[in-house]
Amino acid sequence: MNTKTAVLILERPWGEYISHNNRASVLPFFQGLQQLQGEKSQFDLYHRHFYEAKSFKAALNELMALNYEEFYIYLACHGNNRSLEGMHLTTALEEINEHATKKNIIGVIFGACLVGNSTSHLEVYSESTSIVWKFAYKCSVNWLEGTLLDIKILNQLLNDTANDRSLLDSRGEITASFAKALSTYSKQSVIGVDKKYQSLPLNESLSLVVQPKGRGNRAKECSELIFEATETEAYM
Repeated sequence: MNTKTAVLILERPWGEYISHNNRASVLPFFQGLQQLQGEKSQFDLYHRHFYEAKSFKAALNELMALNYEEFYIYLACHGNNRSLEGMHLTTALEEINEHATKKNIIGVIFGACLVGNSTSHLEVYSESTSIVWKFAYKCSVNWLEGTLLDIKILNQLLNDTANDRSLLDSRGEITASFAKALSTYSKQSVIGVDKKYQSLPLNESLSLVVQPKGRGNRAKECSELIFEATETEAYM
């Protein structure tokens, strides 16, 4: 079994709404993170496109057949609350959950607009699985700003978890790791808009569901704790 971590990107083509030639992709940004780490890179990177539920399932099945100790999943596509472009949110959650009962999926990032408003779904579809955290947006997030923030979060969580595996046992430590990733942002920073196209501050734009390792721990929404931890860091 490969002792490195696998980061799996499942991405739907974005269309001309994002780039006129429909060539926009998150992949080069994550490749940049991997190259930044060089020979000491903590993860192997895999990327597949999907178009609807059937191709998503096929791509996920293929990638989850890889032989790694742990996985992180990044799902990148347009979103609208309980809908992802090409399929329903619950379809993606069910497919991921099926694998998370058999393999060690640590974190899931939804690079999709408004999915974070479906907090109860993110919580319920974490129970009785290996998943420790899920991150999503409550706003219609700007494509570039969201992608860069996702990379910063993944980098921070990978580094902190590699340095201290006990982090995965603590809701507070996991939340503090997210706070460090966001420490250069003001909670009033704007990275997107709400359903009425009004600017939404960062502290109202994110959803973080955490379920620490260990018997009896339940999945809970913790986004407010991120900014409490961020403020604490600022005064230390």
